[in-house]
Amino acid sequence: MPQLDTGLFFVQYGGTCVFFFLLFFFLVFFLLPQIKKQFFFRKKIKMFLFDFNDK
Repeated sequence: MPQLDTGLFFVQYGGTCVFFFLLFFFLVFFLLPQIKKQFFFRKKIKMFLFDFNDK
């Protein structure tokens, strides 16, 4: 099996690696907190509605 030439690899696939890294970074730091926030907000509304119905 030939040795992988890292220089050539990054010339050919560097843009793709950077693209996927930025996509991953965006998902983790921008979308995940918003999804968690929405989930928490929905849970809060449900708790409020159930508390309101119990009384």
